[in-house]
Amino acid sequence: MKLRTIALTVVATAVATLTHAQNGTVGVNDNGTPTDNSPTDISLATTFTIADLQSGGNLQGVFLGNAQMINGGLGQDYGTLSFSFSNPAGLSFGNTIFGNFTCTSIIETGHSSLNGGSSSIEIRGIGTYTSGTWDGNAIVGESASIDLGFVQNTIGVEDSGVFSIPAVPEPGTLAMLGMGGSALCVYLRRRKA
Repeated sequence: MKLRTIALTVVATAVATLTHAQNGTVGVNDNGTPTDNSPTDISLATTFTIADLQSGGNLQGVFLGNAQMINGGLGQDYGTLSFSFSNPAGLSFGNTIFGNFTCTSIIETGHSSLNGGSSSIEIRGIGTYTSGTWDGNAIVGESASIDLGFVQNTIGVEDSGVFSIPAVPEPGTLAMLGMGGSALCVYLRRRKA
């Protein structure tokens, strides 16, 4: 009986985490010059500053065709963001039209030191999103994520990314779904025997 309860709870929690009423993506870019705290190899950096974050093109899902989101081709402006792995709240952003993204955790999803002195790091900020006036605040507290890529080369540091609702699941969420499914299979198998 206990195994069944655990299995069903884990599966229900995982499915609820992965199921969302809203889905969409917005490209973001930095119209300024980003910086980091590792001047020779950004793949080792832990602190980052986005000089001027703006929404860009590549609108999909609920954002598709939303002229307010791209603001006449200029994009919605969110300003300067300074954050580190130990300070995810610094990656929170928004305005009255877009709404607000509140970042609660940051993970590194990849990095590389390339030949010729170039290096890169990929970061995912995970949190919640509440929409702004573009849809009348219809989305409230939805899971969301922002994926950012920073590249350091002879020109300097460059960055770009994608904001997504729902959030791209963390590996732990996928593992939880797998464990729940496995536990449910074990329960069903024992029940038949």
